[in-house]
Amino acid sequence: FAGLAPGTYTVTTQNADGCTSVTAPITINPAPTAPAVATTTVTQPTCTSTTGTITVTSANAGLTYSIDGATFQSGTTFAGLAPGTYTITTQNAGGCTSITSPVTINPAPSAPITAVTTVAQPTCTTSTGTITVTSANAGLTYSINGTDFQSTTIFAGLAAGSYTITTQNADGCTSVTAPIIINPAIAPAVATTTVTQPTCSAISTGIITVDAPTGTGFTYSVDGTNFQAGTTFGNLPAGTYNVTVQNANGCTSVSPGIVINAAQPIPVAATTTVTQPTCAVTSGTITVTDPTGTGLTYSLDGTTFQSAPVFAGLAPGTYNVTVQNAVGCTSTSADIIIDAVPGAPAVATTTVSQPTCAVTTGSITVSTPQGTGFTYSIDGTNFQSGTTFAGLAPGSYTVTVSNAGCTSVTAPIVINAVPADPIAATATVIQPTCASPTGSITIAIPTGAGLTYSIDGTNFQSSTTFNNVAAGSYTITVRNNGGCTSQSSAITLNDAGVPGVASVSVTQPTCIITSGTITVDGPFGTGFTYSIDGTNYQVDNVFAGLVPGTYSVTVQNGSGCTSTAANAVINDVPTAPAMATLSTVQPTCNVPSGTINISGPTTAGLTYSINGTEFQAGTSFTNVAPGTYTLVVQNEAGCLSDGVAFTIDALPEFCDIPKGISPNNDGKNDNFDISFLEASRLNIFNRYGKEVYARSNYSNEWFGQSNNGDELPTGTYYYV
Repeated sequence: FAGLAPGTYTVTTQNADGCTSVTAPITINPAPTAPAVATTTVTQPTCTSTTGTITVTSANAGLTYSIDGATFQSGTTFAGLAPGTYTITTQNAGGCTSITSPVTINPAPSAPITAVTTVAQPTCTTSTGTITVTSANAGLTYSINGTDFQSTTIFAGLAAGSYTITTQNADGCTSVTAPIIINPAIAPAVATTTVTQPTCSAISTGIITVDAPTGTGFTYSVDGTNFQAGTTFGNLPAGTYNVTVQNANGCTSVSPGIVINAAQPIPVAATTTVTQPTCAVTSGTITVTDPTGTGLTYSLDGTTFQSAPVFAGLAPGTYNVTVQNAVGCTSTSADIIIDAVPGAPAVATTTVSQPTCAVTTGSITVSTPQGTGFTYSIDGTNFQSGTTFAGLAPGSYTVTVSNAGCTSVTAPIVINAVPADPIAATATVIQPTCASPTGSITIAIPTGAGLTYSIDGTNFQSSTTFNNVAAGSYTITVRNNGGCTSQSSAITLNDAGVPGVASVSVTQPTCIITSGTITVDGPFGTGFTYSIDGTNYQVDNVFAGLVPGTYSVTVQNGSGCTSTAANAVINDVPTAPAMATLSTVQPTCNVPSGTINISGPTTAGLTYSINGTEFQAGTSFTNVAPGTYTLVVQNEAGCLSDGVAFTIDALPEFCDIPKGISPNNDGKNDNFDISFLEASRLNIFNRYGKEVYARSNYSNEWFGQSNNGDELPTGTYYYV
């Protein structure tokens, strides 16, 4: 019996005989309804528990619950849930279900960064220390004992000891610093010292040296004001001193009085006069001229003292005079030298200048010995300090050297007689001819050893013949060993009529004019003709339209005599250089101009231009302003290559984006001005990637503030 509506029924059973039986009432219940949607509470993850919990708070008997729609439980708590979105399905005994709206388990909160701190240690005047958190951020609280938290960043009044700073954020997550030490404030021990008193020495002041305490952080003073790290105080005049010791915390201790005694008097160093040994008296004498007087004694060896101020009979050597006063203090003089006993000076070595035809007297010059105290004589009577004896007539001389009365004498030195002039030359002459355009001059007399000859008075030769002599008038000069000369009468070489060698100038082919020109610049004259091939002569001195090659230029006079050929070269026609290949370096924000680098051609003699006017040898053009240019190459002949056009781009717009702002209301860089970009939206992020400011239709309103108008801390930010 199906499809029965809720109600009460009896089932009647009938057999074939018509007999029946009836059941007791049977109830069809009303159709079951879906359970109510569960109500829940959520326990989110914390710093210590990284999972969440969902608890059903509307539990009723006979209901079961599932967090995945498949696995059901009678318990109302779902724990250990990872961050994510969940729905709770409720099922009753009839299998009917209901589903909640999504329930979110948040990600576990992160711990704050460990605090950065500064420490103010106790001092002698402030016996406690202070720890200050310098990395403070909004929403954080701090504790020095892990229990009591505060929003302020300063922990003052701290006794000496070890501390840690716990930082807690709004989620209750914490971070803890490494131990931070507050040192105790302790005054240093009183100084122990050693004292070096003034003596009879040149040091008339005392020294105080601190033996303890010493070490890092200690400084010392003998006046309570000026402190030093060094433990020694020198150059202290007589008096009473107290040593103050100060440690790194500024605490001090002061020693009892330390006495520096007065210095003993020291006699002044001796001033002396010295009598040096001579050739006659072979010992020296030292006489003390100051100080002198009662109670003073003198010594040359620092041991044996005498009251007399004179020390005689001294051998050559170095001495110091020690003066000692009645209290035993001494002074010592500077070195005093007793010179060696002078001996006879070395025999002079000399150089001799003999008389010449121009200078008829001789001279003798002493080369050695020379120096202070030496004098010289050539007659043994009259001495001079100069080493040269000039204006000497021919004769025999001896040089006497004297020092301190001792003398030496040279062997005789001879000044020769004045030399005589050679006789005037006589010569034979071979005149020039048309075939041989130069002549020769040969000296007949005088000839012999030591004679030289010249036809220009300057250049002399030992040969008696002068060949290849051009036409003209000449005088023969004869010179002997003594430098004396004689001159002949004039000798004339006639002009054979042979024209001189042509002087020429050459105009070489260029990129525009492909032939060369040879111009004869001389000689010129009536009847002169010119040739560049030795056969064909012309009156005109200009040969134009010449192809590259070597030409021999000859000059012919009216007599048919020709000059020696002069070679002139016409170079090959120059070619234009190849077109340049180049690369460009475009402007950037850091370098606002461009660079052009030429990779070819780069052979010697090439120059380059990007404006067609100014050329350079270098293959790079730097500091090139944006624009369009044409690069041409020029060779030494002035030929130009075809041009290569290139462009240096304008500076990118984003180069003008500010690199920083300083919002201090001084009218300079106060805001982030990007008006030239026509930006429609601006987003600002801190260094952690968190957006701190956003604005649509941005019009330069960011002055370093956050979205809620608070001033952002100084730092680096990023824009989109």
